[in-house]
Amino acid sequence: MLYYNIVTKKKKKPPSFLTYRRLYVIILLIVVGVVVLMRTRIADSIRYLISGNQDTSQTEPVSDLSKDAEKGLAKNESIDESVNGQQEKPKTLKLEPIADTETQQDQDQDQDQDQETAIENTIPITIFVLYDEGTPTDATFALRTLTKDVPQTSTVLTQTIRELIAFDKQGWIDVKQNTLLDPEDAKAVSLIPNNTTLLSASVEGGIAILNFNQEFLFNTFGKFGFKLQIEQVVYTATRFSSVDAVQFLIEGKRHTLLSPDHIDISAPLNRESLE
Repeated sequence: MLYYNIVTKKKKKPPSFLTYRRLYVIILLIVVGVVVLMRTRIADSIRYLISGNQDTSQTEPVSDLSKDAEKGLAKNESIDESVNGQQEKPKTLKLEPIADTETQQDQDQDQDQDQETAIENTIPITIFVLYDEGTPTDATFALRTLTKDVPQTSTVLTQTIRELIAFDKQGWIDVKQNTLLDPEDAKAVSLIPNNTTLLSASVEGGIAILNFNQEFLFNTFGKFGFKLQIEQVVYTATRFSSVDAVQFLIEGKRHTLLSPDHIDISAPLNRESLE
C-alpha cells in the first residue's frame, strides 16, 4: 500500500495591525529625540551669546577706569611740574626746504649731463666758402674757413659736403675772425649752383670720389664761378687727412670739361692743381 505525503504550501499572512503600530511608535520616538536634541543645542547657543555680551559689558568699565587712572596720573604730573617750576613749553620744529634744494641740485646735474651728452654726440666740421674782401665797386673773393658742430655720423665727408652745398649761414664760426658768422652778412657766399645734390661720396686710395647731379654743371657766373665752386669743394674735401685729391663725377660718369672755358675735371684735382 502506497502512502503519499502531500506537502501543501502555506500562504504568508499580511502584517497585522499590531506590527504597524510598533513601527509608528519607534519612528515617533526617534522624531521626539531629534527635536529634544535640537532644542538643547539652541538653548546652549542662546546662553553662550548672552554670557558673551555680559563679559563685554563687564570689561568696558575696566577700560574706562584705566583711562581715568591715566588722566589722573597725567594731571598729577602736570601739577608737580607746575609746582616745581619746570613745566616745559611745547617745542616748535623749524623745517628747512631741504627737499627743494636737493631737487634743484638734481635738476642742475641732469642739465649738466644732458649738455655733456649733447657735446659727446656732435662733431666739428669745416667748410670753405667765399668772402668778399674787396670794395663796393670791385669785388674780390677769397676762401674763408668756417666751422660748426653737427650731429655725429659715420659718413663725415658726405655730411660735410652736403653742409657746404646747403650753406645757410646759421651757427657757423669764422675761423679767421674767431667770431660767430652773422647770418645777415652778405659778403659770405657760396658759388655752388642751387639745387646741386651730392648723390654719393667715397674715398679710395686718398682720392675722394664725389658724385653730383647735373645741376653742378650750370654756374651762372661763368668760368669765374666754375673755378671758385671747384675750389670750395676741393679745399673742403682735402681738409680730411685721408683725402689728397677729388675726383668729380656727374650722374656717375666722368666729364672732360666742366664748362665751355675748358676747366678739365676728368682727372683728380688737388689744391696745387688749382693754383
